Amino acid sequence: MNSAHAAEATLRGVGVCCAVANTVLHTLLVPDHLEEKFYIGFLFAVGSAVMIVVAAALVSLKHAMAAWLTGSLVSLGMIIGFLLSRTIGLPDGYYEPGWEPPTVPFP
Repeated sequence: MNSAHAAEATLRGVGVCCAVANTVLHTLLVPDHLEEKFYIGFLFAVGSAVMIVVAAALVSLKHAMAAWLTGSLVSLGMIIGFLLSRTIGLPDGYYEPGWEPPTVPFP
């Protein structure tokens, strides 16, 4: 394995870890958001499903440019949604003033 292959494998590994972490975080938030604002919970669930597909594509595809692009766009959309929800708000009155670090439901 040459250094280019090692660098690509490392980059893909980091991408997979980020996609899985994104999925875990948003999947934990789905139930509460489905009750609060259904469309937010639905978008979290769809985003999580897409990120799982992205992670699988990064692992299995030889040329994964579409996976990189999809993961980047979904993540950017989630970041923009987060920022809007704490500044000007989202449709249907969804506004969260301030931000607290997420709590992890593990002992």
